[in-house]
Amino acid sequence: DNKGIYVFLYPNDYKLDTMGGEDFTRVYKQGATQTGQTEMYDGVIVSLQTIDLKGKTLENWVDDQITQSTVDGTTEVITPRTNVVLNNYPGFSYTLRGLGESKYFVIQKDSKSNFAVSITMLVADPANVGFQKEVDDMLTTLQLLK
Repeated sequence: DNKGIYVFLYPNDYKLDTMGGEDFTRVYKQGATQTGQTEMYDGVIVSLQTIDLKGKTLENWVDDQITQSTVDGTTEVITPRTNVVLNNYPGFSYTLRGLGESKYFVIQKDSKSNFAVSITMLVADPANVGFQKEVDDMLTTLQLLK
């Protein structure tokens, strides 16, 4: 990422979308039946967002995000916040349903870090071509630098 918080690798057939600004990295791949200008129903979107915790704990930041996402009633919590470890980095995961179902991981290098990375994944694989394995493989390459 542009701020030097994380690095990761993604397959060559994924596209990099840099329109999200310096806080976001988004890679995506469309499946064979996906058409443009609609929600993703055949393909993958993986977004990584650099988070400056600004003195908050990671747990408080995640709880605030869940509240903000669900306050208007258009998004619901499918899986509540749970503790996770991703590539030896502590954090939390949760799943929300709005326009599609998205799984979130929010991790930090360690409890002393002022930064975190929020990872949002939408994986729709109606033809079972292995999109989830591609995403899982991509996430194994993620390294937090700060």
